[in-house]
Amino acid sequence: MQLSFGMIFSILLIVVFIAFAFFGIKHFLEIQQQASYYQFVEDFKSDVNKAWNEPEYIDTKEYSVPRKVTGICFVNEEENLQILIKDSLSEREAIPNLNLEKILNGQERVCINAKNNQLTLALSKTYGENEVTIKGVN
Repeated sequence: MQLSFGMIFSILLIVVFIAFAFFGIKHFLEIQQQASYYQFVEDFKSDVNKAWNEPEYIDTKEYSVPRKVTGICFVNEEENLQILIKDSLSEREAIPNLNLEKILNGQERVCINAKNNQLTLALSKTYGENEVTIKGVN
């Protein structure tokens, strides 16, 4: 069975186009995951600032997180919030206006795990407090 040069070239082009299609789809999915991560961080910062600006605030917020994010941890360092990505502490975000002493309650680190790509947090600030307290909701 003999294949002409045109047929072999056509098959090769089809394989190259399919390979580029898979590469492009993978790249767009990675961009979507990054956008989802940054959207979570911005929404969380916005909600903390909203609570901080109120004299008294109690609300439960649910955030969608990318599948790589397994939870968040609060630590008493310069950076207040660590994002758990695949069970390793890799990303850090400074979140102002958090009452870390109350959140940590004497511990070095407090972690809240995400379930099914959802992270549910209770934000509160009582009258007379200057900063927002966060608790995980299961």
